[in-house]
Amino acid sequence: LSMVMSPGFPSFATFNVEAFLAHWARFYQEIYGMTLDPASVLLPPVGEALGAGVVMLPGITIEQDLAKIRERTPGEALYRCTDQAIDGLIQKDKEPSRPSVPYAIWTAPVAEATEQAPQLARKSYLDIQEMNAPNMTFAEYTRFFLWYLWATGQPLDKRVITLSCSLGVGGVVLGGRWCGGGFYVDWYDRDVSSAHLRARRVVLAKRTLSEFF
Repeated sequence: LSMVMSPGFPSFATFNVEAFLAHWARFYQEIYGMTLDPASVLLPPVGEALGAGVVMLPGITIEQDLAKIRERTPGEALYRCTDQAIDGLIQKDKEPSRPSVPYAIWTAPVAEATEQAPQLARKSYLDIQEMNAPNMTFAEYTRFFLWYLWATGQPLDKRVITLSCSLGVGGVVLGGRWCGGGFYVDWYDRDVSSAHLRARRVVLAKRTLSEFF
């Protein structure tokens, strides 16, 4: 599956799933000292791969990912909308359903959210919910951001904001980007749409690799 991607975006010429899982196993070992068993990972349909993806290993918090992002960008700032732990502010009952075991999502291999999913352009959180279009939770986005830093040494979203599907206290929506020399975490109203806000389309996990073949 040949993909159009941002220049320098890590990918695989034919999106080899075994190589993809081995790559993420190395990420978790190097960043968190944790072991990822590729055979345990729930995958989206292999034929629907978009050219890149995120593997989520349970037990790691958003705050841990933010701390690792900060470690990998020495001298840069971490801007945040609150002094409280982000994990504790997310409305868990409003989060989209995700597996409780290691799982992957497919997403587009683009550094800027606006380079993918044109159907999500100028769409608010409420618009996207009505479209029933799966997109990244904030936990998935921070893991994706950290992975991209690890893989390339560069941040995602230097020009625009990735709007997640995670709601915080009061029903506001979490989003993130690289802004002014640091990672920026902020809230956005559910009905706000803008050329600078774009959700990242994802394909959701279904079963393990062995079950596909």
